[in-house]
Amino acid sequence: MGATSRYRASIRLERGRIANLQTAILTNRGDDDFFIQKAISWALRDYGKVNPEWGRAFVANNVLSSLARREGCKYL
Repeated sequence: MGATSRYRASIRLERGRIANLQTAILTNRGDDDFFIQKAISWALRDYGKVNPEWGRAFVANNVLSSLARREGCKYL
């Protein structure tokens, strides 16, 4: 596998990860369970360290609980 093929494969993998993360957050954002909201904030905070632009845009464009918003934006 050449360098170009590996790069394209990594781009597809990254897009898939973002899609899975968005689906998980958007599916569960209305749940009132504290630990669900905490998990959403952890996911946002962790991925925000890798891709802060995506994290800022996602939080700005989606309705999240105050806990998820506050904790998820901690390092953005």
